[in-house]
Amino acid sequence: QLGAYFGHSVCSVDINKDSLDDLLVSAPLFNDVTTGYDQGRVFVFINDPKNTMTSYRPQVLNGSNANGARFGMSVAVVGDIDKNGYDDICVGAP
Repeated sequence: QLGAYFGHSVCSVDINKDSLDDLLVSAPLFNDVTTGYDQGRVFVFINDPKNTMTSYRPQVLNGSNANGARFGMSVAVVGDIDKNGYDDICVGAP
């Protein structure tokens, strides 16, 4: 979406424990035109060596969908906080 600031924050982490880093890309000014403005989104690109980027659709993380939430203003890997064997991420929404 034009003006969504896609790529404002980017981080890599092995989300699915396949030894390949996956990519999280934020778009904090993403707008859902039916509900408001600047809700933000984070797009999750799972690294699959058999898949080409031309046919890939990322998973989408939505925040609260509140106007001005700017979900995805920052994205960071914070380690395995809950000790379940997977690295956790934090997403900022100021």
